[in-house]
Amino acid sequence: MHRRRIGRASVNLLVFLTATLTPTWLFRQYHQFDRVEIPPLRFHSERYPAKVMRVGPLPCDSKDRQLQFLNQSEAWCSDENHLWHTRDGGETWQLLYSGERIDISEFQFVDSEAGWMLKSRELYRTEDGGHSWTEIVTPMKGYAGQLWSFHLDDNGKIGWIAGGLYYPTEAGRCLNTAAGVLDWQPACLYSAIFRTEDAGLSWRRQPTRLRYGRFFSIVFADAGHGWVAGDADVLHTTDGGKTWCPDRFKPSCEDYYELPDMYVTAISFADQKNGLLLFSSGMVAKSSDGGNTWCGLLEPPDPSPCDNCGLSPQYNLHRVYFKDAAHGIALNSRGLIYESFNGGATWRKLAISTTFDAIIPGGKTSAWAVSQSSELFQVSL
Repeated sequence: MHRRRIGRASVNLLVFLTATLTPTWLFRQYHQFDRVEIPPLRFHSERYPAKVMRVGPLPCDSKDRQLQFLNQSEAWCSDENHLWHTRDGGETWQLLYSGERIDISEFQFVDSEAGWMLKSRELYRTEDGGHSWTEIVTPMKGYAGQLWSFHLDDNGKIGWIAGGLYYPTEAGRCLNTAAGVLDWQPACLYSAIFRTEDAGLSWRRQPTRLRYGRFFSIVFADAGHGWVAGDADVLHTTDGGKTWCPDRFKPSCEDYYELPDMYVTAISFADQKNGLLLFSSGMVAKSSDGGNTWCGLLEPPDPSPCDNCGLSPQYNLHRVYFKDAAHGIALNSRGLIYESFNGGATWRKLAISTTFDAIIPGGKTSAWAVSQSSELFQVSL
C-alpha cells in the first residue's frame, strides 16, 4: 500500500535497517508515589431533554482530560497532573494522585484496584486503585524511543505498548517529529509494538514491518483481535499478535492515505468487525470486516445553517463512538453531538444546546459526554 504521512509532510523515503533487537527484554519495577487523601466533592444532577442527562461537574477541567468508566458507578478522571476517582457515577469525586508536570496522557483500569497509566511517555502500574504508582520500565523508555499508547488485558498480566524506537541514521535523513538522537548520534523513529505476559516484567517485540514514524493508538476487542494505527502504518491481528496484516481502502472508496497532509491519529473497535479510523484532518473511516478494508464514514451534505440538518463539510468529526454496526454518536469540531442509526450514512443532531469537548464509550446502553464547561453528561443509546 502506498502511504504514510509524517507530521504535516509527505514521506517517500524508505530506509533499510540491519539493526536487530533482543527478543525479550527483562526489567524491574521501581519508584513508589505517595498516597494522597482529599475529601470528595459533591454535586447535584438535573435532567436535560431528549436522551441526555446531566450528572454534574467534573474536577478535571482540562481539554486534555482522560475519563474511564469501569461500570455505571465507578470511574476515574484525569487532567495533566491529577487523577480522581468516583464510585457513585460521577456525583462525587476523590483526588487520588497529583504532582507537577507529570503529563498524564492515558490510563486504563481492569478492575477497582489494578491499572496502568502513561505519563510523560513512561508507563506505570497501580494495585491499589490509583493511590500509588510503580514505574514499569519498557524498551521505549527515555531516549530509546517514544511510547504513545498501551492496552492492558482484563487479567492484568498481558499488555501491549505501541510507539516507536530510534535507529541510527545519517544527519538530515529524518523529517519532522520522527527525527531524534540515539547515543549522541542522529536517529530516525520507526514504529514498534511490544507485548508482555507478566505485567511488564519482560517484553517481546511483535513481528511488524519497520515503517518510518510511530503508532499513536493500539486497541484490542478480545485476546485475539487487535489493531494499531499511526503515521507509520495501520495494522490488524487476529491471532493475538503472532502476525500483523496491513489494511487498505476499498477500491470503490476514496483512499484517505493518498490525500495530502493526512495521517491516522486514533483507532477504535466496538467488536471484532466494526471499527473506526480518525484522521488528523477530522475525516473518519469505517470498517465492517475487522480492519481488512476501510471506507469513508459519510458523504457530508451541502452546508446548511439548520441546527437539525446533517453534518456540514466544514465541521468535521473529531470524536466518534459506535455501540454496534448501526448505532453511533459523533462529536464535531463545533462541539455538537450527532446520532446515526444506519452505520454513519446519515446523521441527526441531538436536541440539546450544550456544546461538548469529548464523548467516551460507556457500554452497550450509554455513552458519556463532557461539556466545554467540564460537566459530565450521560447519553442513552
